[in-house]
Order: sequence, then C-alpha cells, then structure tokens
Amino acid sequence: MTDKAQPWLILPRDPVIVRDGRPFGPDPGARAESLPFPFPSTIAGAVRERHGEKRGGFGTNGVTPDVVRKLPVQGPFLVQFAVDGTTDADQLLLPAPHDSLLLQKPDAKTGYRCWLRPLTVGGDVRSDLDDSSDALWYVGPSKPEKTKPFAKAPTFWWWPVYRAWLEDPRDGAIDDAGLGIRGLTKDSRVHVRVDPESSTAVEGFLFQTSGVEFSRRTRGTTQSLPEWALADTVSLGLFVTTTAEMDEGLGSLGGERRTVFWKSAAAIDLPGCSEHIKESIRRDQSCRMILGTPGVFEGGWKPLLDWLAISNLQINVKGAVVSRYDVVSGWDYAVKKPKATRRLVPAGAVYYLSLAGSSAEAIDRFIQKVWLQPVSDAAQDRLDGFGIALLGTWNGKQQQLEVK
Repeated sequence: MTDKAQPWLILPRDPVIVRDGRPFGPDPGARAESLPFPFPSTIAGAVRERHGEKRGGFGTNGVTPDVVRKLPVQGPFLVQFAVDGTTDADQLLLPAPHDSLLLQKPDAKTGYRCWLRPLTVGGDVRSDLDDSSDALWYVGPSKPEKTKPFAKAPTFWWWPVYRAWLEDPRDGAIDDAGLGIRGLTKDSRVHVRVDPESSTAVEGFLFQTSGVEFSRRTRGTTQSLPEWALADTVSLGLFVTTTAEMDEGLGSLGGERRTVFWKSAAAIDLPGCSEHIKESIRRDQSCRMILGTPGVFEGGWKPLLDWLAISNLQINVKGAVVSRYDVVSGWDYAVKKPKATRRLVPAGAVYYLSLAGSSAEAIDRFIQKVWLQPVSDAAQDRLDGFGIALLGTWNGKQQQLEVK
C-alpha cells in the first residue's frame, strides 16, 4: 500500500443507481429511486472493495474489513472529462455554496447573485436566535430583495467560478449559464419480472429503476463545446484520491452493478489554497469554511473541529448557512446488519469561523489541515470522505442590515 494518496477517475458507462434507502422488493409497481449524487461512503466502499480484489480478495494477504476501513478516500468530486479520459482541475465541479443566493431579476437577462453574510440588526428585527454575546450571528442578504430565487440555479459550479467566490464574494449580476450545471440527469427504466421456468414475463409484475446519467447536454446553452465533445453531449465522472492499491479497468458501482471504468489520473492535482485566501485568513483571523462533500457532526449541524489539536488556536462558529439535512444508511458487511440511519449536513454548507488570538503559524497549520480535507467529527467519517472542506475569505465583521 502506498503512503501517498493517488488520484483516480471513475467513468460510468451506464446510468448509476445509488439507492436512497426506500424499500424496494419484488412487488408490482415497485420503484428503485437513486440519489442525485453518490455519498462519500458509497465511493469509499467501492474503492476498498477494488483494493481487496487487487490483493487477492478479503481474507488473504491481510485484507480484512478492519484494515480496509483505515484506507482514506478523498471525494467524490464531479469532473468533466474528454473522450480519452483526460481532464484538468478547471473541469472540476463543486456543489454550489449555500452563502450564494441566486435571484431572478424580471428586468434582466441574467440572474443576480446575493452574498448571505453575517449581519447586525436593529431593535425592530426579531428572531428565535439567542441575543447573548456568544450567540450565533444573523446571516442573510444585507438588504431586502423583493424577488424570487432563481428557479434553475446551478447545483454544481465550475472550479474557476468557485475559486473566485472563495476569494471575493460580492453581490452582482451573473451569467447563470456560466456558473455550472444543474446536476445529473435522471434516467428511468421500466422492467418486467421473468418467470424462471417459462422465461416469459409475469403479467402485472412491472417495476422501475431510476439512475443518474453521467453526461450532460449542452444544446441551447451559451457554453462553447470543447474540441473533444461528441455532438451536443459531454461526459462526466467522479474524481477521488486514495492510498488504496487499485488496477485500471472495468468494474461496477452502485445498484444492479452498473458498469464503470476505473482510470488512474496521475496528471491531475486537486487545487491548492490560493495565497490570496491564506493572506486574508492570517490578516483577519477569520474565514468561511464550505463543505465540498456532506459532513457528519455530533452536534447535528455544528462541527466541533476539536480533533485539529492545534495549540493556541481557538475556533468559534459565528454564523452558518445550512440547508435541509441529508439522510444516509447502508449495509454493514462486517456484522451483516443495516447501518444506523444518520443525518448529514449537506454539501455546500457554509460556516463563518473566528480564529481570534491565534498566531500566523497556527493559522497556517489550520489551513493545511482543513483545505480539501475531511472535517467531520469522527475519525472513521473523515476516512470515508465525509465533510471535505474549502476555505474562503471573510473579514470577521458583521454587515449592517439595511431595513427599508
């Protein structure tokens, strides 16, 4: 096993089914619905299974469930790739940050992006938040917006757009078509139960499966197609890094063992934290922490971050933008029982952190330990890739709410 994490591409050939946990059995009219995007635990399980296959299977060469659970998996991230399987960091797509509110302006051809930031409010504003000095700050737009959210807001942003938002969030008009994509397309298929004796269809026993297609159509958009695009369709895949040992080639992923191709991506590096962001965090001793994959925290929505164990570093959550929780379960092959159902903080959640009183050296260690690293509370969840975080600028201050 290599000590350094290696990058890999998972290139689906067929629509992938990642079950959402609802019951599915051999009953007429049954439906198997897929999640809109795989959870980190699904990809971590696939990586560890492939590692075990390379080493001769479980039970040989020291391959046991306890051993493979310790293999760290970083991802999954959505990426666009060429027909020959090549790509680069600019083709990376990350879940849209929750502190960006896209609004529909009826008198404009483009949308309007509003930054949800910590606010200070006057005496006429009431909420159910605690008013004590150490309570969470209000977070929202700095002025009232009398319009509706943009109905077709992208759920994934291109990395260059995402990086610009990390470095300099601000209100303003945007080209929503250039931000990213709305997500993966659902593919539904109707099946029939077959009588094993007659090899004919059993009357009335129809069922349906729904998977996600790792491709997207660009017809009708303003995006120019790359040279390697086929007609008006380009392909998407999953990007992970791991210390597991794996071979390139065909494999399976998710329900019905849909076919994927595993490809080494040694030429791809995940982007590093820019000097602009580092200097801002050192200067302001504050930052935004944004989840690139769903997180798991003992306090529900709030991360502890006590495992960082950086001396003289005090981390306080001053505000947060968190949408409705996700739910994850699964099957534990070690004990042959279902895993407990847990609530996840969804990818894109934003935390406003204060690092007051810390030295520049401590802040640099914080950046190194957090940037594109998992920040979930439990060590196993971090190994599974839950809660991979990015950092953005914030001056640590509250904006006055403009009340008209």
